[in-house]
Amino acid sequence: PANRLGVQILGWGGLVGHGAALFSSPPWEGIPWSASCLTSLCKGGVAAPYPGLILALFAAALAVLVAATFMALEASSGVPGDECLLNAEDLQAWTERETLAVYRRITSARWLTITGICAIALGCGTAWLAPSKPPDAPLVRVDSPAGPICGRMTQVGGGVLRIETTGHGVTTYHIAPLNAMIQVNVVTKC
Repeated sequence: PANRLGVQILGWGGLVGHGAALFSSPPWEGIPWSASCLTSLCKGGVAAPYPGLILALFAAALAVLVAATFMALEASSGVPGDECLLNAEDLQAWTERETLAVYRRITSARWLTITGICAIALGCGTAWLAPSKPPDAPLVRVDSPAGPICGRMTQVGGGVLRIETTGHGVTTYHIAPLNAMIQVNVVTKC
């Protein structure tokens, strides 16, 4: 029994070693677009609420695939135990129980893998098809005969420039004719 327990401990050591190898290098290593894709997602390149949904799908996929990996490793290594089987009938019954347990674990690992792959596909599809966040309107300073105006340029057309200013919690829109402007400058702050 002591020797058998040592073999089982070594089997679990292999399971732990495989688990450590799973986390030793990031899964996106070597994929050139991954960093820029994740950065643009986190910086707000996709309209709300899609960034949270996409990250949740990828996190769920990672968790499910890790669970599938451990389920498959457990099926291949077995569960440590200290049963002492002295006769053929007990060995036959134990073999049948273990065979059924391995079958269940492999089946579970297969379904977890399929679920994880589907979550990745859904996350990629959502990231691909999600609407992008509209760009912020530029901040401009307009010098005109009526005086300087500084704010977000929201519309240009029809011979006018529409500028949105916000102060003390109140939003005001100024319409300035293009033919009366002296100068328009893009600024970083008003």
